[in-house]
Amino acid sequence: MDIRAGALDHHPLLLNGIATCLNAAPGITFVGAASEAIAARKLIGHKRPDVFLLDMDVPDEAGLGLARQMRRLFPRVEIIAMAEHPNSAYRHALNGIGVKGYVANTFSPELLVADVVAVAAGETVIAAEATAGPDDDELHGLTSSEVEVLEYVAAGYPTKHIAKTLDVSDRTVEFHLNHVYAKLEVAGRVAAIARAQQLGIIFVPGLRLSTASDLRVSTGPKLRTSSRKN
Repeated sequence: MDIRAGALDHHPLLLNGIATCLNAAPGITFVGAASEAIAARKLIGHKRPDVFLLDMDVPDEAGLGLARQMRRLFPRVEIIAMAEHPNSAYRHALNGIGVKGYVANTFSPELLVADVVAVAAGETVIAAEATAGPDDDELHGLTSSEVEVLEYVAAGYPTKHIAKTLDVSDRTVEFHLNHVYAKLEVAGRVAAIARAQQLGIIFVPGLRLSTASDLRVSTGPKLRTSSRKN
């Protein structure tokens, strides 16, 4: 039986390339593509792929939160997370929610097919960039849930929206944030975002990091993973 695969990516050319590559691969049926998170959820619910390629840099939702949500909604669908700059911090967080693939979005067609086949068979595939550096405490003491909440905060979402998206209470969101502040030794949201970027836990394009209190975003915040290391 063919492996059923789908994909979410906000880059039209990359998404078209993925579709073309997987459609041509023997033993793989490409069931559909989406460029936004809402469409991706509908696609998975309707087509039920075996493997789904997930753009971690999609602009309409925080990548880690979206991956967690899809694992919760569709536990039988294996996820391959794709990022422009895979890093070891996100590798730990994704592993904690059961994501078996974490790759750079600069893969060759042959490698893409091999990764889909491997993950469908129950194997784990990790980009070389995400295995570099020390393995201990890559999240600097933060849990994957705390990183997920911090992602949403950095993207500009209020507590109530985060709570609704994660299906938790407002109090739980604040609980996670308070733990983030304590672990990163900061006093509030702005400083936490700056400190997390300095540590390579999250990446917010346009963020100036001269001091934790001097936080400026030149364009609307959009989360990406970072390849920066301490």
